[in-house]
Amino acid sequence: MDRLDHLRGGADVLTPETRVLTVWGHRALLRDGRPVAPRRADLDLPDFPDHPPLVLLGEVDGVRYAARSVESDEAARRLEASTGGRFDNLRTSAALLSADQAGLLSYGAALQAWHAGSRFCGRCGAPTRSTRAGHQRQCTAESCEAIQFPRTDPAIITLVRSGERGLLLWQPSWPEGLFSTLAGFVEPGETLEGAVVREVAEEVGLRVTRTEYVASQPWPFPHSLMIGFRTWVEPGEVVLGDEIGAARWYTRDGLAAAIRAGDVTIPQPHALSRSLIEEWLAG
Repeated sequence: MDRLDHLRGGADVLTPETRVLTVWGHRALLRDGRPVAPRRADLDLPDFPDHPPLVLLGEVDGVRYAARSVESDEAARRLEASTGGRFDNLRTSAALLSADQAGLLSYGAALQAWHAGSRFCGRCGAPTRSTRAGHQRQCTAESCEAIQFPRTDPAIITLVRSGERGLLLWQPSWPEGLFSTLAGFVEPGETLEGAVVREVAEEVGLRVTRTEYVASQPWPFPHSLMIGFRTWVEPGEVVLGDEIGAARWYTRDGLAAAIRAGDVTIPQPHALSRSLIEEWLAG
């Protein structure tokens, strides 16, 4: 995807042919497993409405995309009725979409979530307005005019290893039997590696000896960048932190057998946590 940064300040960047995706929180309007994406010319939209703003996403294969949002159950139901679509949770539907479609929708949901939480200036409290095709917000007070940019909150995610075993965790808010990897947000003034060491100590009481970067993913929260690691720890007793309901050590063969038997479920295929687990299972 070309994000068209050089065009964001132009008045005509959102052309009549721009395809408009619709999000509602972290849900997206889909029909028959594909995003509903009418042309901007076919929508009853004012030019650059301030809120919710119409935000430029970019171009894929020569097609330009933007995103809008709805803010109420009533508006969402009307759109579902008029389009024949349905607002589906992006965390579950992403596995059924192409990488381009899932990326565009996640991008749009993140930008719209930022706009919804940035209507007022954090410096002086005055209202802000959308600028640069939805990629900045500027304070409307002449004495301030502070500019805000979309933010990204980094979070680490890691499969903890000790010898031939891997540690999987269950949180009480998850379905019974769903086990995943350890994760947590990076705190101010902290390196990514430091966050791994701290989170492993806080959540399972183990001491990290080594950690290696694997990959990253803008998922699963609207502002988050998940940064994946392999992590090795010293032998020791697991001590659960407040957010963890259970922790289990598995050998590769043991986890594979538990998954086949249906005793354990691991995250969906599109999730970085699933990739970390499958990489370890592959040896």
